[in-house]
Amino acid sequence: MQIQSLQRNPIILIAVSMITAFFFGLFLSSNSATAYPSSTVSLGSNPIVSEGGAFSDDGTADLFTTYSGSNIVITDIVFSMSLDNTNSCLTSFVGSFILSSGTKLGELAVGMNNPSWGAGNLSPIASIQLGSGILIPAGETMTLHMNRRYITGCGDAQVHYIVSGYQTN
Repeated sequence: MQIQSLQRNPIILIAVSMITAFFFGLFLSSNSATAYPSSTVSLGSNPIVSEGGAFSDDGTADLFTTYSGSNIVITDIVFSMSLDNTNSCLTSFVGSFILSSGTKLGELAVGMNNPSWGAGNLSPIASIQLGSGILIPAGETMTLHMNRRYITGCGDAQVHYIVSGYQTN
C-alpha cells in the first residue's frame, strides 16, 4: 500500500531519488590528490610547471631545474614559427631537450617556406601531448638547445616554444 502511494505522488518519488543520488555521490567521491602519468594533473600536491620563450637564431634556455626528492614530468610541448616576410623564405629550427647529465631526451623540428616552392616537408607548428610524459629526475636541469638549420630570405623568423608539465615526488 505504501509503494502505491509513492507512485501516485511524484514529488515524494523525486525527493527520495534526489536524496539517494546525493548519498551515492558522497559514497563514490575521493578526497586525495593523485598524479597520473598523462595530461591529467591534480593541483593538490603536484603543481603545474611551464616555461616559454622564443629564439631568432641558435641559442640555449634552461627550462626546469629539479631538486632533491622532486621530479618533473613534461606532458606538453608546442613549437610555432612566426615571420614578417614569406615571399622568399626557407628556414627551419630543431630544438633538442637535454639534461644537465648530458642525456638527450628528444628533439622537435619546425620550419617555414614559400608556399609556391612546393617544399611540403616543413611545418610551422609542432604540438605534442605526451601520454607517458618525459621525466626530469631529481637533481637535473632540462635545457632546450635551439639550432637554426636553414636560413634563406627570412632573417626575421622566430620559433616560439612552450613546455609544460607537473612536479611530482
